[in-house]
Amino acid sequence: MNKAKLLRALNPILLVDFFVVATTGVQLLLDLNFPNPELVYEFHKYSGLLMIVLVIFHLMLNWSWIKTNILKRKMPTL
Repeated sequence: MNKAKLLRALNPILLVDFFVVATTGVQLLLDLNFPNPELVYEFHKYSGLLMIVLVIFHLMLNWSWIKTNILKRKMPTL
């Protein structure tokens, strides 16, 4: 499988996982009344761990672009 196909599959999964982590995080932060707060906490915790793994893969697949466009950019002189 080439890099473009992997990114095409990875990016939507990463986006959905981001929304899961954000939604459960807001629920926990605001201490909203929901039936099972322990389940929400576990869901948030494991979705966060999944997000770390997905971000690492995302960075690995985009590393050549990062090196070309971000790391080799010259800083402006003052």
